[in-house]
Amino acid sequence: VLAAQSWHWVAPAASYPKAARLLGPRGTLALVWNRPERRSDPVTIEIEEEYRQLVPDLVAGPPGERQIDRALEIERSGCFAQAKVLEFGWEREYPACDYRALLLTQSDHRLLPTDLRERLLDRIERIIERSGSPYSVGYRTLLYLARRRA
Repeated sequence: VLAAQSWHWVAPAASYPKAARLLGPRGTLALVWNRPERRSDPVTIEIEEEYRQLVPDLVAGPPGERQIDRALEIERSGCFAQAKVLEFGWEREYPACDYRALLLTQSDHRLLPTDLRERLLDRIERIIERSGSPYSVGYRTLLYLARRRA
């Protein structure tokens, strides 16, 4: 069973037992997430200041699901053996309009009141445009592999 960027939408009490039922005796669960890395470059600092001013309750910086110890969650499910965790680093450069579009895919941004969301995104887009370069975001891809318990 493979789930990429989606496993968190189903409650652990249902997801792990269901995956275990679907797998054969030595089947493997593979869960994948991409996590943005925190940066301290001038553009990121300026973007974070906009978050602090406009939406202090929203996690500033690159979007991402809140951090959860997935390996521990998998093990505690009782359905799978201890997970092996693999990490891969990579970067993506976003022109201002593409970064704005990315933020619009994030539920924490989409749920903001329209006028507030547009003001925030306008400011972020202008910051990136003023920098004269695409906005570089570092990511870590986390792959969790766990065998079904017999």
